[in-house]
Amino acid sequence: MKYDLVEVSFWDHAACSGDDAREVPCTIWGLLIRETQRSYHVMNWGSDLDIRSTNSECQVILKNTVIKLEKVSERDFPPNEVDFSA
Repeated sequence: MKYDLVEVSFWDHAACSGDDAREVPCTIWGLLIRETQRSYHVMNWGSDLDIRSTNSECQVILKNTVIKLEKVSERDFPPNEVDFSA
């Protein structure tokens, strides 16, 4: 299956120090594995060559916090060939 490799910049929760609270700009890179009406699901780490693996990490980013979403490229996942011999 093909997935878009994306870069997503978004506003995260506030950083607080006393009465100085501000939003935190963040950026993530990964495979866009799902999109809903309200959010993007980006897998930025995975094992077992399976997006449903419990040994993977997916960030759910609310669309109303997105500063920029850019498609970097398109990837097959799982990859056609994987060399684990290193």
